[in-house]
Amino acid sequence: MQENGKSNLQTLLDNINKNSAKTDKTVAKEQDDPAVTTTGEPRRIAFGKLRILGVTVHADIAGQPPKTVVIPDISRELLGKEKKGLTPGEIGGVILGDIITKAIEAALMKSLTDKVEKTALDIFDKLRSKLDEKEK
Repeated sequence: MQENGKSNLQTLLDNINKNSAKTDKTVAKEQDDPAVTTTGEPRRIAFGKLRILGVTVHADIAGQPPKTVVIPDISRELLGKEKKGLTPGEIGGVILGDIITKAIEAALMKSLTDKVEKTALDIFDKLRSKLDEKEK
């Protein structure tokens, strides 16, 4: 999260996608496995179902105290099926994108919840003080 409140997630994902495609082709060319190098293209993988569970993220958001959040479970169906598979780099980009998105959402939700809780407690304390003054 940038100081102006905007996410640099898209820039990060664009860089991952751009560089992972180059890396995947380089790795494919360097492999000794004939199944990988016969076409000169990287191996492609598809998942019927991919689940990522129990991820804890330590997030620093500009203007907020650091937060540790457990992100909601991530579930992907038919990942890579529509393209006859994804390269390992592309899969990594999708997974990282999901984790970052969920982490930002969870950290912002926790921050919002903390602020609402603090505001509610402040209001309650002020009401209690006013009631105490009226009883005197």
